[in-house]
Amino acid sequence: MALQVAEGWDTLVNPEDKYAIESTGYVNVIDTDFASGRQCLAITSAKWLKINLPTPTNAGVFGFAIKVVQNSSTISGPGVMLYAGSTRMGYLPLYNFAEWQWRDGNGGRLASCHRVIPQEVWFFVEVKFSISNSIAADSCIMKINGEVVMNLPATTDTETEVTDLVDTIMFDQDDIRVDNFYFCDLSGLQCNDFLGPLACDYLLPDGNGNQNDFTGSDADSTDNYLHVDDVEQDGDTSYTESSTVDHIDLYTFANLVNTPDTIYAVITEVYANKDDSGARTGNLLTRVNGTNYEGSAFTPVEADYDYFSKIWELNPDDSAAWEMGDVSGAEFGVKVES
Repeated sequence: MALQVAEGWDTLVNPEDKYAIESTGYVNVIDTDFASGRQCLAITSAKWLKINLPTPTNAGVFGFAIKVVQNSSTISGPGVMLYAGSTRMGYLPLYNFAEWQWRDGNGGRLASCHRVIPQEVWFFVEVKFSISNSIAADSCIMKINGEVVMNLPATTDTETEVTDLVDTIMFDQDDIRVDNFYFCDLSGLQCNDFLGPLACDYLLPDGNGNQNDFTGSDADSTDNYLHVDDVEQDGDTSYTESSTVDHIDLYTFANLVNTPDTIYAVITEVYANKDDSGARTGNLLTRVNGTNYEGSAFTPVEADYDYFSKIWELNPDDSAAWEMGDVSGAEFGVKVES
């Protein structure tokens, strides 16, 4: 795994549908004021949202678009924090629109940069970190819009506790908007360093794919894609379902609107639950050039919807970076695994 998380907030009804938050009403998704797509995350009154990492790591890089809202004369808060379980491993607060700091988990200041952050303007922040009692050179760097603004010296001690595997990124700052978040663990062939300012685009099903075994909420298997093409999930209002092992539902998807310089990954996401007794597993898959490729098995919970995803960092058909034509021609869907 390399790219562990990418989030544009575009298809969420509420952030708590997918992430742990401190307080409803202060942590929301809004359909105005976004950097790209159709929504962004809005945080007020220094409340938090946690993004859990699938695989904990002691080194990584993450980035996000951020806008400070013109809402008060000062701004303060813990900012962006790295946690290992309940232990804070480090954080980067923003003070009074003019100073970013890098602090260790105990609050000790490791570095700072004075950079006026205009209100009501989107900019892109990226952070490479290493949790160690003696870091290597160029292993803890912060960039704003691609420019290095902090670079901790070699041998700096960033370790708070013996436990050094970061498993959570937390946003906790007054009056901010956040969009286009990514996190990499540096192990990938493509997503293994700063990715630069980017956008998370979402695509919706626009047709049936090569195989449609599931039954739609209208009790047939005709035009199944119409039951899963909602921008925001609608629970039991429209859906497809199957209890038969090896049943597959594939869908074609709308084309990308913009031509990207690089496609870092394609993510398949499903919102699913289980409505019978006993264990069930599903699998996310893609079909490229006439071949089905299975991804990650997931285990839905009875009567409890949840999001499940598979990150395809490379095109499984040729193990190379996705190209625009690859994405346009591919199908994606779900399989009953067991």
